[in-house]
Amino acid sequence: MAQASGELLVFSDDDVVVDPNWLVTLYNISKLYPQANVFGGKIIVDMSLLPRWLKNAPRMHGLLTSKHNKGDSIKTYGENDYPFGPNMSVRKKLLDAKKAIWPEDVGPGTDIPLGDERLFLYAVSSPKNNDRIYVPEAIVYHSLELDQISFSGALIRHFQMGKSDADIMQKMKERNMVYPSNFLFLVKKMLTSNNVAEIICIFARLLGHQYRF
Repeated sequence: MAQASGELLVFSDDDVVVDPNWLVTLYNISKLYPQANVFGGKIIVDMSLLPRWLKNAPRMHGLLTSKHNKGDSIKTYGENDYPFGPNMSVRKKLLDAKKAIWPEDVGPGTDIPLGDERLFLYAVSSPKNNDRIYVPEAIVYHSLELDQISFSGALIRHFQMGKSDADIMQKMKERNMVYPSNFLFLVKKMLTSNNVAEIICIFARLLGHQYRF
């Protein structure tokens, strides 16, 4: 990223197919909204592959499938709301100004397998900033990892995410960054859910969070 010379740094995954207009759409939006620094697009997955229990738990789709669909109109992301790694871009000048780099001590291949994109995005755009734009026409199609959408796989991923929540909170404290705790939010989410599978998975995430402490 330090060597990139373009105006936008564009991120995706190795298991997506991009829409033919993906890059030009992100570029045009970046020109149309000069005050914005972070852009996220729609991530489409094949919902027919989901097991019934997961189809009925839409609040779990982001973590387990990377589905990201906030509608068909351009809008500003709300507080503590961010794009997903398979489809996002950041202005290069923001990284130059804040000396922000991708956290190599978090993510796949490390002791904290999840959360690297969150830690990166928190560094370039604080949770309360209104400089993040959702771009529905910037589309990628994401493949599903079948082991993650099984119930056992979902439990493991939620437990890992809970550990990641705690680790990232600690890392952000060390870097004097503001980090919104997910613990109370998850408790509320669990108490308001009427889906048994979702309640169990959220409980696994809370256990992962407490395991780290």
